[in-house]
Amino acid sequence: MPRILAILLFLLPSLASAQSAAERLDHFLDGLTTLQGEFRQSLPDNGLNPFTEARGRMVIARPGRFRWEYTHPVGQTLVADGRYLWIYDPDLAQVTRRPLGDELGETPAVLLGSDVPIEEHFQVIDGGERDGLAWVILVPRDGDSGFEGIRLGFAGEALRRMEMMDLLGRTSTLEFIDLQRNVQVDPEVFHFQPPPGADLFSPLD
Repeated sequence: MPRILAILLFLLPSLASAQSAAERLDHFLDGLTTLQGEFRQSLPDNGLNPFTEARGRMVIARPGRFRWEYTHPVGQTLVADGRYLWIYDPDLAQVTRRPLGDELGETPAVLLGSDVPIEEHFQVIDGGERDGLAWVILVPRDGDSGFEGIRLGFAGEALRRMEMMDLLGRTSTLEFIDLQRNVQVDPEVFHFQPPPGADLFSPLD
């Protein structure tokens, strides 16, 4: 399918419904300070991913802090402490540290943890209803973001699913389980200390 046609199909319904989508998303983000729960992730079978399903737990504290831990089928930890993004791969005994800059502001990983207005980085479009959920579509304004768009599925006021489409039309899906909103979170959750013996790489520091 031609790429332009694929984008048009992805964006339907039209921009005329954007206001209601923006209101739905703004209502969810308004007053949000913390968010935590479990997730299941389905990954595209692109020949590169060693597995197509994963599970884990997430904790977010706005602005700019999150902890994203994969527990199955392999372990991996991503921590944003407000200054750096840490990525720990225990199988490789390797830690990568990157400064948290504007280049991360348009990626799905930090979408829910940012206090920057969504409209600064995304075009917000009403996605209608599907699978019993009301959908909001986010299209990055930056053409170099590395992905085509994000779809957020809501059941009432609760976020249930996030779908991320890459530039080749492949979709990765996150299903959120038992999300808890604005509960107290220990700040130490967002403190990361490289384990003894792990190699540390800081490519952009």
